[in-house]
Amino acid sequence: MKTSRVPIITVLTCTYDRAWAIPRLYESLLKQESVLFEWVVVDDGSRDDTGCLINKLKQESGFQIRYVYQKNSGKHIAFNRGVSMARGDFVVPLDSDDELLPGSLGKLFASWHNISAKKKADCAGVLGRCVTANGELFGDKFAEDYFIGDLRRLRLKDKIKGDFSGFLRADVLKEFPFPECGVGRISFFPERIVFFRIAKKYNILFLKAGIMTYNHDSPQEQLTSLPMSRKYEAHRLHAKHMLNENLDCFFMNPKFFVREAAYFTRVSLHLKIPTTMTLKGVNGFKARCLVFMSYPIGVILFLLDRKRAGCFVRHS
Repeated sequence: MKTSRVPIITVLTCTYDRAWAIPRLYESLLKQESVLFEWVVVDDGSRDDTGCLINKLKQESGFQIRYVYQKNSGKHIAFNRGVSMARGDFVVPLDSDDELLPGSLGKLFASWHNISAKKKADCAGVLGRCVTANGELFGDKFAEDYFIGDLRRLRLKDKIKGDFSGFLRADVLKEFPFPECGVGRISFFPERIVFFRIAKKYNILFLKAGIMTYNHDSPQEQLTSLPMSRKYEAHRLHAKHMLNENLDCFFMNPKFFVREAAYFTRVSLHLKIPTTMTLKGVNGFKARCLVFMSYPIGVILFLLDRKRAGCFVRHS
């Protein structure tokens, strides 16, 4: 039975032509207990019957579902809109082809509830691990059941691989929205940029436990399936922000930043951006020196791309 009480958690799904996957996600939401939540679905211009499906689910669900349709604008725009709609104190981002493991929302909230008020003020939220459809951990294992840490250090110094899933404080997501202006024609803004911005101010409570099943059976990654030129723009934007905003972490992982500088040159050449403009594309003396010193590597990578008839694969 639905309730009019204000939810504690907002599950946020941005979707585009994923009506085939939504029922699986919905079924996983039915298996969440012990915490009041709502489901906000932002439809980024779907051409299938997503809207009809959500309206049907609204009639039968035992939790609140709110749906909004917008002109196709990109996942980052849809995400910002969903966060602005959220009534919960915490937001759980879930793609339409993902599944929450049973009881995950309760597990996240209980973990948050168990830390002190001071630690809550210093933390942006709680993140657990993703598992495969076979139940295997997606990425590297944690040694501890839970710990409070710095996401940038975890990725750059500890080199922990794998995806995370959980909730972030709604007020933090509103403090650090995805940029909507000044990003050119990009229809998908790299998420790591925003998460690293959050990590410069807040820690995260990390859990060893699995929270979400990460599925790989999508016929196409539609929100991120872009023409090659758009992909180059997204990669260039990612490299630019890593160099402009995170060089204070350079000695955590010098190889990472040299690689980002080389990628910056590589995709700039694909986009036919002049060398002088490439150097001016990053801010500060250190970032420009790094791009300048890694420029030959970027050129070699670009020439190898051309030799492989434009095939460009980025390794994260």
